[in-house]
Amino acid sequence: MTIEQVDQNIGEVKIVDNVISIIAGIAANEVEGVVGMYSDWTKRIFGNKLEQGVEVKIEGDSVFIETYVVVESEKKIQGIAMKLQEHIKEIVETMTDLRVAEVVVHVCDVAIETKE
Repeated sequence: MTIEQVDQNIGEVKIVDNVISIIAGIAANEVEGVVGMYSDWTKRIFGNKLEQGVEVKIEGDSVFIETYVVVESEKKIQGIAMKLQEHIKEIVETMTDLRVAEVVVHVCDVAIETKE
């Protein structure tokens, strides 16, 4: 699915949802406390690494984003999730000029450091 933005003087711009997934994935990895993205084996084998762990749904002119992340242990999960929501929304809206209606964060795993 794509979102179309029309410029009547020149033509139209289409933003494919995979591009939004990649932007959201990059933004998620910029948040302190996020170790990485979580995705099922099919996306790991067949998908673009940058869009793994992100699902995008477009309805009308609104974007809905779901992220699946792995966070560091000994960090406040709620704080990381809130920062993720804010940062992803800000970056996607800044880069695409689209309205992000919702960012859902799924914390799927916690990375535990092993002490030797």
